[in-house]
Amino acid sequence: MAFCTGSAAAFVPEARDTHWAPESLPPLPSAARFGNASPVAAAAYSARYLTLRDGCRVAVDVHLPPGPAGATFDAVLVQCRYGRAVRARWLGKALLHGGKPVDLVNIYFKQVWLAAGLAVVAMDCRGTGASFGTWGGPWLEGEAEDGAEVLAWAARQPWSSGRFALFGQSYEAGTALALAALPAAQPHVACVVAVNPFLHFFSDIAAPGGVRRAPFPPPPAPDAPRRSRSTSLPSTGRA
Repeated sequence: MAFCTGSAAAFVPEARDTHWAPESLPPLPSAARFGNASPVAAAAYSARYLTLRDGCRVAVDVHLPPGPAGATFDAVLVQCRYGRAVRARWLGKALLHGGKPVDLVNIYFKQVWLAAGLAVVAMDCRGTGASFGTWGGPWLEGEAEDGAEVLAWAARQPWSSGRFALFGQSYEAGTALALAALPAAQPHVACVVAVNPFLHFFSDIAAPGGVRRAPFPPPPAPDAPRRSRSTSLPSTGRA
């Protein structure tokens, strides 16, 4: 398994960084970035609920690139904390990605992955987006276990090669790293791309330099009120 992480605390000017060869994302023609000629528009799209071990249902999107019948694809899995996609309305539905839901956080990456022939699986973390259940706090253990169940489901699908990259930015980078640490997930994980992860909750977020930051309190106590969300699939416009 390969890991690639980036953090402001470990920033090295590009001219002095000897770890990586210079490389950039392949450019997409402007007409293909957002319009009906985009890789997202060309992909086969499906949305569903998966029922987890405790009965909670989480929302999952699958985008498959064009390919011959019976083709299998390597894939990217993203555990989304900020909503895996929103459904366009009115003019946006006619002009954006063939009317398919739009990921406001990772859309450019999805375009590049699909253009490269990778499938994309995106899930809303429990209690967020269109998923049912309760979000109990940042990076709780059950969140990685949820991801492992979705990963195992995706690996069983006829379109899957069984090889996945885990991707995330910021909070979602932490979910990718936590999932990769689970033995149940590791047979399917080929690499992890964690962009600006918080590698230590206390020193990176709660109290950098030992000074507590008021906007980032610790996770709520077990008996404290927690945020719950129950929504339906993309037809409601939430996914």
